[in-house]
Amino acid sequence: MSYTLSPCLIDLEKLCQAVGSRDESLITAVLGPEPNELKDAWETDEDAEVEGAFTPDTPLRHLVMGQPLIEEAGSEYGYALMRLCEHLGEMIPPDLWCGVRWMAITDGGLEDLLTKTGSPVPIPERDFPAIGHWTAKEVADKVAQLGDSHLTCDSDDLQELLDEYEGWLRAAAAKGKAIVFFYY
Repeated sequence: MSYTLSPCLIDLEKLCQAVGSRDESLITAVLGPEPNELKDAWETDEDAEVEGAFTPDTPLRHLVMGQPLIEEAGSEYGYALMRLCEHLGEMIPPDLWCGVRWMAITDGGLEDLLTKTGSPVPIPERDFPAIGHWTAKEVADKVAQLGDSHLTCDSDDLQELLDEYEGWLRAAAAKGKAIVFFYY
């Protein structure tokens, strides 16, 4: 199966302040005018019962309201975090990182990013989505290390992926933002 790697340029302090803020207006803003569209992410009502009988908006509500998180629903919290990041930051639609296998992540040297840095805010463990992040300082340091040079490799296909990834890093550094990555 193939998946997508998407970056979100974001102010991590703003994200951390949102989690546990108890801001009902933030929940309403993230859910938008059609909160029931989240139901499309759930396969059946039975799935909701298995996950603790909460509705599709419950994980977002738990995060923002600072309520206890349900350990068995890690994936739902991962996707809720992605929606929250998209609302608070700038999600960049990938051009080339759509339909990629995990091998592209490992070959591109991004495996540690997604397996070791994890979510920027505490959420339950999950298999999916994989989440990783670089702080604004880490992004700036990586771009400073590159200077005028570029990430390179021998494979033309992988080179295109690395070029796009480098573009994300440079865009975040130019804006003084952190990056949260979602592989889903």
